[in-house]
Amino acid sequence: MNKRLIIYLYTFFGVGLTIFIIGFIGINISLNFIQDKYVQLQLNVNKRQAEQMSFFIKSQINKGIDLDTIRNQFQDAIVGTETDKGFLCMYDTKQDNLICHPNKEAIGMKFTNEFVFKEINKSADVPITDIYKQKKAFGGIFNQSEIVYSIPIDGTDWYLNAHENINAISTEIKMLRVRYIFGSLILGLLIAISVTITARKISRRYEKQIEQKNVELDKNYSELKVLHEQVNNQKNEIEKQRDFVQKQHDEISFQNKQITDSINYAQRIQSAVLPSINILNKIFPVNFILFKPKNIVSGDFYWFSSIGNYKFIVAADCTGHGVPGAFMSMLGVTMLNEIINKRQILIADVVLNELREQIKISVSQTGNTVEQKDGMDISLCIIDSENLNLQYAGAYNSLYIINKLNNSENFQLREIKANNMPIGVHPKDNEPFTNNQIQLLKNDRLFLFSDGYVSQFGGEKNEKFKPKRFQELLLKIQEKDLVSQKELLEKSLIDWQGKQFQVDDIIVIGIQI
Repeated sequence: MNKRLIIYLYTFFGVGLTIFIIGFIGINISLNFIQDKYVQLQLNVNKRQAEQMSFFIKSQINKGIDLDTIRNQFQDAIVGTETDKGFLCMYDTKQDNLICHPNKEAIGMKFTNEFVFKEINKSADVPITDIYKQKKAFGGIFNQSEIVYSIPIDGTDWYLNAHENINAISTEIKMLRVRYIFGSLILGLLIAISVTITARKISRRYEKQIEQKNVELDKNYSELKVLHEQVNNQKNEIEKQRDFVQKQHDEISFQNKQITDSINYAQRIQSAVLPSINILNKIFPVNFILFKPKNIVSGDFYWFSSIGNYKFIVAADCTGHGVPGAFMSMLGVTMLNEIINKRQILIADVVLNELREQIKISVSQTGNTVEQKDGMDISLCIIDSENLNLQYAGAYNSLYIINKLNNSENFQLREIKANNMPIGVHPKDNEPFTNNQIQLLKNDRLFLFSDGYVSQFGGEKNEKFKPKRFQELLLKIQEKDLVSQKELLEKSLIDWQGKQFQVDDIIVIGIQI
Protein backbone atom coordinates (compact mmCIF):
# COMPACT_ATOMS: atom_id res chain seq x y z
CA MET A 1 0.00 0.00 0.00
CA ASN A 2 1.19 3.55 -0.83
CA LYS A 3 2.94 5.14 2.19
CA ARG A 4 1.14 8.40 1.61
CA LEU A 5 -2.23 6.61 1.68
CA ILE A 6 -1.23 4.88 4.92
CA ILE A 7 -0.46 8.27 6.49
CA TYR A 8 -3.85 9.60 5.36
CA LEU A 9 -5.62 6.56 6.89
CA TYR A 10 -3.71 6.90 10.19
CA THR A 11 -4.57 10.61 10.27
CA PHE A 12 -8.25 9.93 9.52
CA PHE A 13 -8.74 7.16 12.09
CA GLY A 14 -6.52 8.77 14.77
CA VAL A 15 -8.30 12.13 14.71
CA GLY A 16 -11.78 10.58 14.41
CA LEU A 17 -11.18 8.15 17.29
CA THR A 18 -9.75 10.91 19.53
CA ILE A 19 -12.74 13.21 18.96
CA PHE A 20 -15.17 10.33 19.53
CA ILE A 21 -13.52 9.29 22.85
CA ILE A 22 -13.46 12.88 24.16
CA GLY A 23 -17.10 13.38 23.14
CA PHE A 24 -18.16 10.03 24.65
CA ILE A 25 -16.55 10.82 28.03
CA GLY A 26 -17.96 14.36 28.08
CA ILE A 27 -21.44 13.16 27.14
CA ASN A 28 -21.52 10.57 29.94
CA ILE A 29 -20.41 13.14 32.53
CA SER A 30 -22.96 15.69 31.27
CA LEU A 31 -25.87 13.24 31.11
CA ASN A 32 -25.20 11.94 34.64
CA PHE A 33 -25.29 15.52 35.88
CA ILE A 34 -28.44 16.25 33.84
CA GLN A 35 -30.17 13.13 35.22
CA ASP A 36 -29.50 14.22 38.83
CA LYS A 37 -30.76 17.75 38.10
CA TYR A 38 -33.77 16.35 36.24
CA VAL A 39 -34.75 14.15 39.20
CA GLN A 40 -34.47 17.17 41.52
CA LEU A 41 -36.55 19.27 39.11
CA GLN A 42 -39.22 16.57 38.91
CA LEU A 43 -39.29 16.34 42.72
CA ASN A 44 -39.91 20.11 42.83
CA VAL A 45 -42.72 19.71 40.28
CA ASN A 46 -44.25 16.92 42.39
CA LYS A 47 -43.91 19.14 45.46
CA ARG A 48 -45.82 21.99 43.83
CA GLN A 49 -48.48 19.59 42.56
CA ALA A 50 -48.91 18.02 46.01
CA GLU A 51 -48.97 21.41 47.75
CA GLN A 52 -51.59 22.78 45.35
CA MET A 53 -53.83 19.73 45.75
CA SER A 54 -53.30 19.77 49.55
CA PHE A 55 -54.26 23.44 49.60
CA PHE A 56 -57.38 22.66 47.55
CA ILE A 57 -58.43 19.83 49.93
CA LYS A 58 -57.84 22.04 53.01
CA SER A 59 -59.98 24.73 51.37
CA GLN A 60 -62.82 22.20 51.02
CA ILE A 61 -62.40 21.15 54.67
CA ASN A 62 -62.52 24.80 55.74
CA LYS A 63 -65.78 25.18 53.81
CA GLY A 64 -67.29 22.45 56.00
CA ILE A 65 -67.39 19.66 53.41
CA ASP A 66 -67.23 16.31 55.19
CA LEU A 67 -64.16 14.10 54.78
CA ASP A 68 -65.97 11.21 53.09
CA THR A 69 -67.26 13.52 50.36
CA ILE A 70 -63.81 15.03 49.86
CA ARG A 71 -62.21 11.59 49.68
CA ASN A 72 -64.80 10.32 47.16
CA GLN A 73 -64.41 13.44 44.99
CA PHE A 74 -60.62 13.04 45.04
CA GLN A 75 -60.90 9.35 44.13
CA ASP A 76 -63.27 10.15 41.24
CA ALA A 77 -60.82 12.80 40.01
CA ILE A 78 -57.77 10.49 39.89
CA VAL A 79 -59.34 7.18 38.87
CA GLY A 80 -58.02 5.97 35.55
CA THR A 81 -54.77 8.00 35.74
CA GLU A 82 -51.90 6.13 34.08
CA THR A 83 -49.84 4.85 37.00
CA ASP A 84 -46.82 4.18 34.80
CA LYS A 85 -46.46 7.97 34.55
CA GLY A 86 -47.31 10.67 37.10
CA PHE A 87 -50.27 10.25 39.48
CA LEU A 88 -51.67 11.23 42.90
CA CYS A 89 -52.82 8.95 45.75
CA MET A 90 -53.75 9.35 49.44
CA TYR A 91 -52.88 7.29 52.53
CA ASP A 92 -54.76 7.31 55.86
CA THR A 93 -52.23 6.89 58.71
CA LYS A 94 -55.00 6.16 61.23
CA GLN A 95 -56.55 3.37 59.17
CA ASP A 96 -53.00 2.47 58.01
CA ASN A 97 -53.95 1.86 54.40
CA LEU A 98 -54.39 3.54 51.02
CA ILE A 99 -57.81 5.25 50.75
CA CYS A 100 -57.43 6.80 47.25
CA HIS A 101 -55.50 5.48 44.23
CA PRO A 102 -55.97 5.60 40.41
CA ASN A 103 -56.01 1.79 40.51
CA LYS A 104 -59.02 0.91 42.70
CA GLU A 105 -57.51 -2.52 43.41
CA ALA A 106 -54.68 -0.80 45.30
CA ILE A 107 -57.10 0.84 47.77
CA GLY A 108 -56.77 -0.79 51.19
CA MET A 109 -53.09 -1.71 50.71
CA LYS A 110 -50.94 -1.18 53.83
CA PHE A 111 -47.40 0.21 53.83
CA THR A 112 -44.82 -1.81 55.78
CA ASN A 113 -41.14 -1.24 56.53
CA GLU A 114 -40.39 -2.77 53.11
CA PHE A 115 -41.65 0.49 51.51
CA VAL A 116 -38.73 2.93 51.82
CA PHE A 117 -37.77 6.48 50.80
CA LYS A 118 -34.29 7.55 49.79
CA GLU A 119 -33.47 11.23 49.79
CA ILE A 120 -31.74 12.49 46.63
CA ASN A 121 -27.91 12.26 46.88
CA LYS A 122 -28.20 10.29 50.16
CA SER A 123 -27.67 6.57 50.58
CA ALA A 124 -29.74 5.82 53.71
CA ASP A 125 -33.21 4.30 53.27
CA VAL A 126 -36.05 5.61 55.44
CA PRO A 127 -39.17 3.42 55.91
CA ILE A 128 -42.32 5.29 54.91
CA THR A 129 -43.95 4.30 58.22
CA ASP A 130 -41.28 6.34 60.06
CA ILE A 131 -42.00 9.35 57.85
CA TYR A 132 -45.74 9.20 58.55
CA LYS A 133 -45.01 9.19 62.31
CA GLN A 134 -43.14 12.52 61.97
CA LYS A 135 -46.22 14.30 60.48
CA LYS A 136 -44.15 16.36 58.03
CA ALA A 137 -43.68 16.58 54.27
CA PHE A 138 -40.95 14.48 52.67
CA GLY A 139 -39.67 13.89 49.14
CA GLY A 140 -37.26 11.51 47.42
CA ILE A 141 -36.90 8.20 45.56
CA PHE A 142 -39.59 5.68 46.62
CA ASN A 143 -38.79 1.95 46.33
CA GLN A 144 -36.06 2.79 43.75
CA SER A 145 -38.66 3.25 41.00
CA GLU A 146 -40.57 6.47 41.63
CA ILE A 147 -40.00 10.12 42.53
CA VAL A 148 -42.51 10.87 45.30
CA TYR A 149 -43.35 13.94 47.35
CA SER A 150 -45.54 13.15 50.40
CA ILE A 151 -47.33 15.91 52.35
CA PRO A 152 -49.69 15.69 55.36
CA ILE A 153 -53.12 17.36 55.11
CA ASP A 154 -53.76 19.47 58.19
CA GLY A 155 -56.83 18.52 60.22
CA THR A 156 -56.82 14.90 58.95
CA ASP A 157 -54.82 11.69 59.24
CA TRP A 158 -54.23 11.78 55.48
CA TYR A 159 -50.99 11.99 53.52
CA LEU A 160 -51.16 13.17 49.88
CA ASN A 161 -48.53 11.55 47.64
CA ALA A 162 -47.44 12.86 44.19
CA HIS A 163 -45.74 10.11 42.13
CA GLU A 164 -43.60 10.22 38.97
CA ASN A 165 -42.16 7.07 37.36
CA ILE A 166 -38.36 7.35 37.43
CA ASN A 167 -38.06 4.69 34.72
CA ALA A 168 -39.59 7.13 32.22
CA ILE A 169 -36.86 9.65 33.08
CA SER A 170 -34.14 7.00 32.74
CA THR A 171 -35.52 5.99 29.33
CA GLU A 172 -35.38 9.58 28.06
CA ILE A 173 -31.82 10.01 29.37
CA LYS A 174 -30.82 6.80 27.56
CA MET A 175 -32.35 8.14 24.35
CA LEU A 176 -30.37 11.38 24.77
CA ARG A 177 -27.21 9.33 25.40
CA VAL A 178 -27.68 7.44 22.10
CA ARG A 179 -28.29 10.69 20.19
CA TYR A 180 -25.27 12.42 21.68
CA ILE A 181 -23.00 9.44 21.01
CA PHE A 182 -24.18 9.38 17.40
CA GLY A 183 -23.56 13.13 17.18
CA SER A 184 -20.01 12.81 18.53
CA LEU A 185 -19.37 10.04 16.00
CA ILE A 186 -20.52 12.28 13.13
CA LEU A 187 -18.48 15.22 14.48
CA GLY A 188 -15.37 13.05 14.76
CA LEU A 189 -15.92 11.82 11.21
CA LEU A 190 -16.26 15.38 9.83
CA ILE A 191 -13.15 16.65 11.64
CA ALA A 192 -11.15 13.59 10.56
CA ILE A 193 -12.17 14.15 6.94
CA SER A 194 -11.24 17.85 7.17
CA VAL A 195 -7.80 17.07 8.66
CA THR A 196 -7.16 14.37 6.05
CA ILE A 197 -8.12 16.73 3.22
CA THR A 198 -5.81 19.42 4.65
CA ALA A 199 -2.94 16.94 4.87
CA ARG A 200 -3.57 15.90 1.30
CA LYS A 201 -3.56 19.54 0.13
CA ILE A 202 -0.19 20.15 1.80
CA SER A 203 1.20 17.05 0.12
CA ARG A 204 -0.15 18.17 -3.24
CA ARG A 205 1.57 21.55 -2.85
CA TYR A 206 5.00 19.90 -2.63
CA GLU A 207 4.17 17.67 -5.58
CA LYS A 208 3.36 20.72 -7.71
CA GLN A 209 6.77 22.25 -6.89
CA ILE A 210 8.44 19.12 -8.23
CA GLU A 211 6.27 19.22 -11.33
CA GLN A 212 7.26 22.85 -11.98
CA LYS A 213 10.92 21.83 -12.00
CA ASN A 214 10.12 19.13 -14.56
CA VAL A 215 8.36 21.76 -16.69
CA GLU A 216 11.67 23.58 -17.18
CA LEU A 217 13.06 20.44 -18.87
CA ASP A 218 10.23 20.00 -21.34
CA LYS A 219 8.07 23.15 -21.75
CA ASN A 220 5.73 21.89 -24.43
CA TYR A 221 4.92 18.62 -22.69
CA SER A 222 4.68 20.17 -19.23
CA GLU A 223 2.27 22.94 -20.37
CA LEU A 224 -0.21 20.37 -21.71
CA LYS A 225 0.22 18.23 -18.61
CA VAL A 226 -0.24 21.15 -16.19
CA LEU A 227 -3.37 22.27 -18.05
CA HIS A 228 -4.83 18.78 -17.84
CA GLU A 229 -3.99 18.51 -14.15
CA GLN A 230 -5.52 21.91 -13.39
CA VAL A 231 -8.81 20.85 -14.97
CA ASN A 232 -8.88 17.64 -12.93
CA ASN A 233 -7.90 19.46 -9.73
CA GLN A 234 -10.69 22.00 -10.15
CA LYS A 235 -13.17 19.20 -10.74
CA ASN A 236 -11.99 17.32 -7.65
CA GLU A 237 -12.01 20.48 -5.53
CA ILE A 238 -15.57 21.31 -6.58
CA GLU A 239 -16.70 17.78 -5.71
CA LYS A 240 -14.97 17.99 -2.32
CA GLN A 241 -16.53 21.38 -1.55
CA ARG A 242 -19.95 20.04 -2.56
CA ASP A 243 -19.57 17.03 -0.27
CA PHE A 244 -18.31 19.21 2.59
CA VAL A 245 -21.23 21.63 2.27
CA GLN A 246 -23.71 18.73 2.21
CA LYS A 247 -22.19 17.26 5.36
CA GLN A 248 -22.38 20.66 7.08
CA HIS A 249 -26.04 20.92 6.09
CA ASP A 250 -26.79 17.47 7.50
CA GLU A 251 -25.01 18.31 10.77
CA ILE A 252 -26.91 21.58 11.16
CA SER A 253 -30.21 19.80 10.49
CA PHE A 254 -29.37 17.18 13.11
CA GLN A 255 -28.43 19.82 15.70
CA ASN A 256 -31.58 21.81 14.91
CA LYS A 257 -33.73 18.72 15.56
CA GLN A 258 -31.99 18.15 18.90
CA ILE A 259 -32.60 21.77 19.92
CA THR A 260 -36.25 21.57 18.83
CA ASP A 261 -36.75 18.33 20.79
CA SER A 262 -35.27 19.96 23.90
CA ILE A 263 -37.52 23.01 23.56
CA ASN A 264 -40.56 20.74 23.09
CA TYR A 265 -39.68 19.05 26.37
CA ALA A 266 -39.25 22.47 28.01
CA GLN A 267 -42.79 23.28 26.82
CA ARG A 268 -44.08 20.21 28.69
CA ILE A 269 -42.37 21.43 31.86
CA GLN A 270 -43.80 24.95 31.44
CA SER A 271 -47.31 23.52 30.91
CA ALA A 272 -46.95 21.49 34.12
CA VAL A 273 -46.03 24.63 36.08
CA LEU A 274 -49.00 26.66 34.81
CA PRO A 275 -52.27 26.13 36.78
CA SER A 276 -54.79 23.68 35.35
CA ILE A 277 -57.64 25.09 33.25
CA ASN A 278 -59.97 22.96 35.42
CA ILE A 279 -59.12 25.24 38.36
CA LEU A 280 -60.10 28.30 36.29
CA ASN A 281 -63.40 26.64 35.33
CA LYS A 282 -64.21 26.13 39.02
CA ILE A 283 -63.28 29.71 39.99
CA PHE A 284 -64.84 31.44 36.95
CA PRO A 285 -67.21 28.99 35.19
CA VAL A 286 -67.74 31.37 32.24
CA ASN A 287 -64.33 32.12 30.71
CA PHE A 288 -61.92 31.76 27.81
CA ILE A 289 -58.13 31.89 27.38
CA LEU A 290 -56.63 32.73 23.98
CA PHE A 291 -53.00 31.64 24.37
CA LYS A 292 -50.70 31.70 21.30
CA PRO A 293 -46.94 31.51 21.99
CA LYS A 294 -44.71 32.98 19.26
CA ASN A 295 -42.39 29.99 19.64
CA ILE A 296 -42.87 26.59 21.24
CA VAL A 297 -42.50 28.01 24.76
CA SER A 298 -43.93 31.34 25.83
CA GLY A 299 -42.96 34.48 27.74
CA ASP A 300 -46.67 35.24 28.30
CA PHE A 301 -48.41 33.29 31.04
CA TYR A 302 -51.69 33.08 32.95
CA TRP A 303 -52.27 32.33 36.62
CA PHE A 304 -55.35 31.96 38.81
CA SER A 305 -56.27 30.84 42.33
CA SER A 306 -58.82 31.33 45.10
CA ILE A 307 -58.64 31.84 48.86
CA GLY A 308 -62.03 31.77 50.58
CA ASN A 309 -64.31 34.20 48.74
CA TYR A 310 -61.32 35.94 47.07
CA LYS A 311 -60.63 34.92 43.46
CA PHE A 312 -57.38 35.80 41.69
CA ILE A 313 -56.59 35.98 37.97
CA VAL A 314 -53.43 37.19 36.22
CA ALA A 315 -52.27 37.81 32.65
CA ALA A 316 -48.55 38.58 32.32
CA ASP A 317 -45.99 39.31 29.59
CA CYS A 318 -42.34 38.61 30.48
CA THR A 319 -39.30 40.21 28.89
CA GLY A 320 -38.58 38.46 25.58
CA HIS A 321 -40.20 35.32 24.22
CA GLY A 322 -39.15 31.72 23.54
CA VAL A 323 -36.82 30.09 26.06
CA PRO A 324 -35.69 33.31 27.91
CA GLY A 325 -39.29 34.46 28.30
CA ALA A 326 -40.38 30.99 29.43
CA PHE A 327 -37.81 31.00 32.25
CA MET A 328 -39.13 34.36 33.45
CA SER A 329 -42.73 33.09 33.22
CA MET A 330 -41.93 30.04 35.40
CA LEU A 331 -40.24 32.40 37.89
CA GLY A 332 -43.39 34.58 37.92
CA VAL A 333 -45.73 31.61 38.53
CA THR A 334 -43.55 30.38 41.39
CA MET A 335 -43.48 33.78 43.05
CA LEU A 336 -47.26 34.31 42.69
CA ASN A 337 -47.81 30.94 44.39
CA GLU A 338 -45.52 32.06 47.21
CA ILE A 339 -46.99 35.56 47.65
CA ILE A 340 -50.70 34.72 47.28
CA ASN A 341 -51.23 31.02 48.03
CA LYS A 342 -48.69 30.66 50.84
CA ARG A 343 -48.41 34.13 52.36
CA GLN A 344 -52.08 34.92 51.51
CA ILE A 345 -51.54 38.57 50.60
CA LEU A 346 -54.99 39.75 49.45
CA ILE A 347 -54.30 43.36 48.37
CA ALA A 348 -53.57 43.85 44.65
CA ASP A 349 -50.97 46.64 44.79
CA VAL A 350 -49.15 44.96 47.69
CA VAL A 351 -48.90 41.75 45.62
CA LEU A 352 -47.29 43.63 42.70
CA ASN A 353 -44.95 45.60 44.98
CA GLU A 354 -43.76 42.35 46.58
CA LEU A 355 -43.50 40.59 43.18
CA ARG A 356 -41.34 43.45 41.86
CA GLU A 357 -38.93 43.21 44.78
CA GLN A 358 -38.61 39.42 44.47
CA ILE A 359 -37.99 39.64 40.70
CA LYS A 360 -35.25 42.24 41.21
CA ILE A 361 -33.59 40.02 43.82
CA SER A 362 -33.95 36.81 41.79
CA VAL A 363 -32.35 38.23 38.61
CA SER A 364 -29.83 40.32 40.60
CA GLN A 365 -31.07 43.68 39.32
CA THR A 366 -29.44 46.73 40.94
CA GLY A 367 -30.50 49.50 38.54
CA ASN A 368 -27.11 49.62 36.77
CA THR A 369 -27.54 51.11 33.28
CA VAL A 370 -25.54 48.34 31.57
CA GLU A 371 -27.39 45.36 33.07
CA GLN A 372 -30.26 43.48 31.39
CA LYS A 373 -33.68 44.94 32.23
CA ASP A 374 -35.48 41.64 32.86
CA GLY A 375 -39.03 41.79 34.20
CA MET A 376 -42.67 41.56 33.18
CA ASP A 377 -45.85 43.51 32.40
CA ILE A 378 -48.88 42.22 34.28
CA SER A 379 -52.60 42.62 35.02
CA LEU A 380 -53.82 41.35 38.41
CA CYS A 381 -57.47 41.15 39.45
CA ILE A 382 -58.70 40.16 42.93
CA ILE A 383 -62.48 39.67 43.13
CA ASP A 384 -64.46 39.44 46.38
CA SER A 385 -67.23 37.07 45.18
CA GLU A 386 -69.51 37.91 48.11
CA ASN A 387 -69.51 41.68 47.66
CA LEU A 388 -68.61 41.76 43.92
CA ASN A 389 -65.76 44.12 44.74
CA LEU A 390 -62.80 44.19 42.31
CA GLN A 391 -59.23 45.12 43.15
CA TYR A 392 -57.03 45.74 40.08
CA ALA A 393 -53.33 46.60 39.87
CA GLY A 394 -51.34 46.61 36.65
CA ALA A 395 -47.85 47.13 35.26
CA TYR A 396 -48.27 48.57 31.73
CA ASN A 397 -51.15 46.10 30.98
CA SER A 398 -54.59 47.71 31.31
CA LEU A 399 -57.92 46.05 32.21
CA TYR A 400 -61.13 46.32 30.17
CA ILE A 401 -64.56 46.03 31.84
CA ILE A 402 -67.52 45.66 29.44
CA ASN A 403 -71.20 45.82 30.45
CA LYS A 404 -74.51 47.10 29.14
CA LEU A 405 -75.53 50.73 29.43
CA ASN A 406 -78.44 51.41 31.79
CA ASN A 407 -81.82 50.59 30.18
CA SER A 408 -80.08 49.84 26.88
CA GLU A 409 -78.98 46.91 24.74
CA ASN A 410 -75.74 48.70 23.87
CA PHE A 411 -72.45 47.80 25.51
CA GLN A 412 -69.87 50.15 26.98
CA LEU A 413 -66.13 49.52 27.50
CA ARG A 414 -64.33 50.97 30.51
CA GLU A 415 -60.53 50.93 30.56
CA ILE A 416 -58.76 50.77 33.92
CA LYS A 417 -55.24 51.96 33.16
CA ALA A 418 -52.11 50.37 34.58
CA ASN A 419 -49.12 52.11 36.09
CA ASN A 420 -46.48 53.05 33.49
CA MET A 421 -43.75 50.91 35.00
CA PRO A 422 -42.89 47.20 34.80
CA ILE A 423 -42.34 44.48 37.37
CA GLY A 424 -38.57 44.88 37.55
CA VAL A 425 -35.89 47.54 37.70
CA HIS A 426 -37.12 50.97 36.50
CA PRO A 427 -36.53 54.68 37.31
CA LYS A 428 -39.88 54.60 39.18
CA ASP A 429 -39.36 51.28 40.95
CA ASN A 430 -39.44 53.01 44.34
CA GLU A 431 -43.05 54.10 43.71
CA PRO A 432 -45.90 51.79 44.79
CA PHE A 433 -48.42 50.42 42.32
CA THR A 434 -51.99 51.77 42.36
CA ASN A 435 -54.79 49.64 43.85
CA ASN A 436 -57.93 50.39 41.78
CA GLN A 437 -61.17 49.32 43.53
CA ILE A 438 -64.31 48.94 41.42
CA GLN A 439 -67.80 47.77 42.34
CA LEU A 440 -68.84 45.09 39.84
CA LEU A 441 -72.30 44.09 38.66
CA LYS A 442 -73.59 40.67 37.73
CA ASN A 443 -72.73 39.70 34.11
CA ASP A 444 -69.87 42.21 33.90
CA ARG A 445 -67.14 40.90 31.59
CA LEU A 446 -63.44 41.44 32.35
CA PHE A 447 -60.67 41.19 29.75
CA LEU A 448 -56.98 40.85 30.66
CA PHE A 449 -54.32 40.72 27.92
CA SER A 450 -50.69 41.26 26.94
CA ASP A 451 -49.57 43.59 24.13
CA GLY A 452 -49.05 40.69 21.71
CA TYR A 453 -52.51 40.94 20.06
CA VAL A 454 -52.43 44.71 19.43
CA SER A 455 -48.76 44.60 18.28
CA GLN A 456 -49.37 42.09 15.47
CA PHE A 457 -48.56 43.44 12.00
CA GLY A 458 -50.97 42.81 9.14
CA GLY A 459 -53.84 44.26 7.16
CA GLU A 460 -53.60 46.01 3.80
CA LYS A 461 -51.05 48.57 5.07
CA ASN A 462 -48.98 46.05 7.06
CA GLU A 463 -49.46 48.02 10.30
CA LYS A 464 -50.03 47.07 13.94
CA PHE A 465 -53.54 46.00 15.04
CA LYS A 466 -53.49 48.76 17.74
CA PRO A 467 -55.57 49.12 20.96
CA LYS A 468 -58.42 51.15 19.40
CA ARG A 469 -59.18 48.47 16.81
CA PHE A 470 -58.99 45.83 19.59
CA GLN A 471 -61.53 47.74 21.72
CA GLU A 472 -63.91 48.10 18.75
CA LEU A 473 -63.64 44.37 18.03
CA LEU A 474 -64.44 43.47 21.67
CA LEU A 475 -67.55 45.69 21.68
CA LYS A 476 -68.66 44.27 18.34
CA ILE A 477 -68.68 40.64 19.57
CA GLN A 478 -70.30 41.17 23.01
CA GLU A 479 -73.65 39.74 21.87
CA LYS A 480 -71.87 36.35 21.66
CA ASP A 481 -71.02 34.06 24.58
CA LEU A 482 -67.38 33.96 25.73
CA VAL A 483 -66.57 30.70 23.92
CA SER A 484 -67.73 32.23 20.64
CA GLN A 485 -65.84 35.44 21.44
CA LYS A 486 -62.58 33.49 21.70
CA GLU A 487 -63.21 31.93 18.27
CA LEU A 488 -63.97 35.34 16.73
CA LEU A 489 -60.87 36.92 18.31
CA GLU A 490 -58.70 34.11 16.95
CA LYS A 491 -60.26 34.32 13.46
CA SER A 492 -59.83 38.11 13.37
CA LEU A 493 -56.16 37.73 14.32
CA ILE A 494 -55.54 35.12 11.60
CA ASP A 495 -57.30 37.26 8.95
CA TRP A 496 -55.34 40.36 10.02
CA GLN A 497 -51.98 38.58 10.15
CA GLY A 498 -52.29 36.94 6.74
CA LYS A 499 -48.87 35.72 5.62
CA GLN A 500 -47.00 37.85 8.16
CA PHE A 501 -45.07 36.04 10.90
CA GLN A 502 -46.26 36.32 14.52
CA VAL A 503 -44.21 39.06 16.20
CA ASP A 504 -44.83 38.30 19.89
CA ASP A 505 -46.48 35.92 22.37
CA ILE A 506 -50.24 36.50 22.65
CA ILE A 507 -52.61 36.04 25.59
CA VAL A 508 -56.18 37.30 26.03
CA ILE A 509 -58.32 36.19 29.01
CA GLY A 510 -62.05 36.82 29.30
CA ILE A 511 -64.23 36.10 32.35
CA GLN A 512 -67.85 36.84 33.19
CA ILE A 513 -69.00 37.74 36.71
